[in-house]
Amino acid sequence: MPRRKKSGLSQYSRASKRQRQVRSQETEEEHEARLAARREYYAELVSSETASQREERLATVREQVAGSRASETMNQHEARLTADRERHVVSRESESFTQREERLTADRERHIVSRESESLTQREERLSTDRERHATSRESESFTQREERLTADRERHIVSRESESLTQREERLTADRERHIVSRESESFTQREERLSTDRERHATSRESESFTQREERLTADRERHIVSRESESLTQREERLTADRERHIVSRESESFTQREERLSTDRERHATSRESESFTQREERLTADRERHIVSRESESLTQREERLTADRERHIVSRESESFTQREERLSTDRERHATSRESESFTQREERLTADRERHATSRESETFTQREDRLSADRSRRAISRSLETDEERSSRLSADRHRHEISRMFESDEQHDLRLSAARSN
Repeated sequence: MPRRKKSGLSQYSRASKRQRQVRSQETEEEHEARLAARREYYAELVSSETASQREERLATVREQVAGSRASETMNQHEARLTADRERHVVSRESESFTQREERLTADRERHIVSRESESLTQREERLSTDRERHATSRESESFTQREERLTADRERHIVSRESESLTQREERLTADRERHIVSRESESFTQREERLSTDRERHATSRESESFTQREERLTADRERHIVSRESESLTQREERLTADRERHIVSRESESFTQREERLSTDRERHATSRESESFTQREERLTADRERHIVSRESESLTQREERLTADRERHIVSRESESFTQREERLSTDRERHATSRESESFTQREERLTADRERHATSRESETFTQREDRLSADRSRRAISRSLETDEERSSRLSADRHRHEISRMFESDEQHDLRLSAARSN
């Protein structure tokens, strides 16, 4: 009888068992030497392959990996991920700075080549997979792991951005803007609300835990960033930014409840109060000057309809605000207004004073020409009530100062009035 041919499978099994036994007995140095030799062998093999051979090898590896991962259980999946993390940690702890930079550079080049050749469908699938992977990973991380991840991200971003040139920085910012635009154009209303809600919660959590020094550093960095950004923007970019901000504010405020609106206004008041308490006299003057210039530029370009809408909105806002203020808040507001007006008028020149008075007269005349009889009576009644309350609270010294200031104001006013104005004033006085 012919001899039976031995199965190759049994030979491979015996070789595998023998190989596992040998490797179980090797020392740490022998293990590292074997892995290093294997890496060198693969490096030589990969360096000598053509582009077609490389693509075939990578396609084969992807198929093998996909087949392996499709058949693994949840426990095997978790064990593989844990082993990968530990292997990466051990590998990266022992690599030098040069090796790290080479690895990151190779990763970037590999990602660029891979993403240039992917179709729109493949890109969407990749981004969707990344989002799901990140969501799954972050749901299972503890508070400590999250803080360590965020700290590591910050340090990595700082190191990366310190070494980038001005050109690289501009390219990164441009790419970020384009990516954000593309991402936000394709998101639904629900996704947008979830993103904004998540951002608010993240900012609130972050700012609650920051110290006073960290807060000041953040605000200072924000101011410098805004200044640098706005200095380099063109007039068209500025108008687009302001228009986008207005539309965003309108949409946001239309959907907020009364409680949310009150909380927002209260927060704004506290923020403004805190900011203005710490500003110097020079900073205050610069802020007021910048506000005046901004208002002048804005109002010069508005049409008659826009002006009327702005004035109407201001009146309604003032009415709503003053209806809800307490007596103490009202007195504080009036006292602050008087001090602000006194400070402003002490520093104005004669020409500025005349311009202010002329502008006030024109504004009052325009306002009173358009008011109805009922509005006029309401205004006069409110003025009388306000004066009565104000004068009932003033001391003898304050009353004397007021009367003296009134006489001086009347004298100056009458010195510059024409004969026609003089006759009109006397006629009005006689009729009253």
